[in-house]
Amino acid sequence: MAALKLDNNEEDNLETESEVSSIYQCGSVFSTVPDRHGFLGGSQYSPERKPAIPSVIILRREKKWIHMLNNWNSFMKHNYRKVRERCRKGIPPSVRLRAWLNLCGGQALMNDNPRLYEELLKRTGDPKYLEDIKKDLHRQFPQHEMFVDNAPGQQELFQVLKAYSILNSKVGYCQAQAPIAAFLLMHMPAVQAFGVLLLYVINI
Repeated sequence: MAALKLDNNEEDNLETESEVSSIYQCGSVFSTVPDRHGFLGGSQYSPERKPAIPSVIILRREKKWIHMLNNWNSFMKHNYRKVRERCRKGIPPSVRLRAWLNLCGGQALMNDNPRLYEELLKRTGDPKYLEDIKKDLHRQFPQHEMFVDNAPGQQELFQVLKAYSILNSKVGYCQAQAPIAAFLLMHMPAVQAFGVLLLYVINI
């Protein structure tokens, strides 16, 4: 939906306050229409919205990234500067999952342990950590369509954090893990989000 911006003359021509209200209703901060990132009442309605990257540029970047991901080991060994340069330009959303998994080593982890996440979820877990996780679920991006009350994303977030707390029982769960895991779930399925979270925490 295109942003709606009125100049002074148009504003003067509006007959009633309700007419103004009806025009801006769709752009209210209370809007239930998510933006392209899934946030409710997001910046997609703002007159200051950033111009979109032309589709031809996005397509060109996607092709370059797909080629690079299909030859990942070679690029990392012989052309790491190119990988870094393309990361700084921005990773196209369509390849972000594969890119992040390769960049953090998550793909190798999943290849070596394909059933790890599934097996961890079968375990009971520490009741203290599980209770702390439940208390924090509603605090993570409450204006995002995945994490509004009782949305499926909250259950996935609980499972990712539970699995990590079981695998790394010495650390267990801390509040800083939750927003990272929630952000990852916006971009990838739970099993991949778990792998990226695990390697991210290990490497910080």
